[in-house]
Amino acid sequence: MTPAEFRIKRRALGLTTHDVAVACDVAERTAQRWETTHQPPVDACVWLEGKWTAAASAIDEAIQLAEELEPEPARLIAYRRDGDAQARQGMSAREHAALLGHISMLLTMGDFDFEVVDQPE
Repeated sequence: MTPAEFRIKRRALGLTTHDVAVACDVAERTAQRWETTHQPPVDACVWLEGKWTAAASAIDEAIQLAEELEPEPARLIAYRRDGDAQARQGMSAREHAALLGHISMLLTMGDFDFEVVDQPE
């Protein structure tokens, strides 16, 4: 994976370089270099690809659910707090928001009816 691919995928997943650094047990500056001047190591690429694949699966499931629910609108729940998102979705609220953005885009492109609501308190 090239540094540019690594950077694009990280950003699309709603991850920060700090998230990468923590997951890969390296300094944040090291993770930043993987996106500019240094080739990301295999283990970091495998970790990021795992996140990418999980997101793609979640998007596919959301599209399938929207198809099953039609003509009713699909309801996408947005989490404001990391703890809630982590407990319910296994990711940070920022990651989940990025995922909802991708899902919303694809639902719009597929002419599906949907709504995004904040998680009930």
